[in-house]
Amino acid sequence: MMFDLRKTLKGSPASDVSPCVHISPTYTGSSIESRNMPTVFCDRDGTIIENQTSYTTRLDQTGLLPGVAKALRSLNLAGWNVVLVTNQSAIGRNILSWERALSVHSRVLSNLKAEGVHVVASAICPHAPSMNCWCRKPKPGMLYEVAKKLNLNLEVSYMIGDAAEDIQAALAAGIRPILVKTGRGHSEEKKLKVAGLETQVAIVQDVIAAVSQIIMPERSN
Repeated sequence: MMFDLRKTLKGSPASDVSPCVHISPTYTGSSIESRNMPTVFCDRDGTIIENQTSYTTRLDQTGLLPGVAKALRSLNLAGWNVVLVTNQSAIGRNILSWERALSVHSRVLSNLKAEGVHVVASAICPHAPSMNCWCRKPKPGMLYEVAKKLNLNLEVSYMIGDAAEDIQAALAAGIRPILVKTGRGHSEEKKLKVAGLETQVAIVQDVIAAVSQIIMPERSN
């Protein structure tokens, strides 16, 4: 069954300046449990699904990249929260309706659920860059908002993404960043070098490699 985010997302239209945050209805962690449970924040387009040159607007563009489901399931099994955080400026640019954007995002969540991945929360920034909101990556607003709602400890968390904006948001929030070379990752790696951030981020091939890097040190402790 497909998630109906129209009923469960808490937030405002794109003309407002708040992100829309969805907490899984099956999330049962107490404040103490969730704070002690480490979290991996994942970007969406280009990280767990294909990045589209002209925005993700159709349901048939929501297929998971190879190996993503298995990797994220392994995070769940190892005791990690999984959270999605995504910029969707097509809404604020009036390219994509809010209703359609939620339908597309719901399908991504449904695809993950069908593969046994438990996503405890997801956040969408619907704003265009010109709107100067506080939640659009590279600003850390979405990360802070989810952390506040779930009482998460950002200091023990990771961010996986394919864009410099993901890395910058993670660093601003005190989260350990990992850049994947899927999506825009190859070209974004150059941006990080120009910005002098390449020494502050792990750079790997894909989500599979990122998850391996996250889990293996935990298993060796």
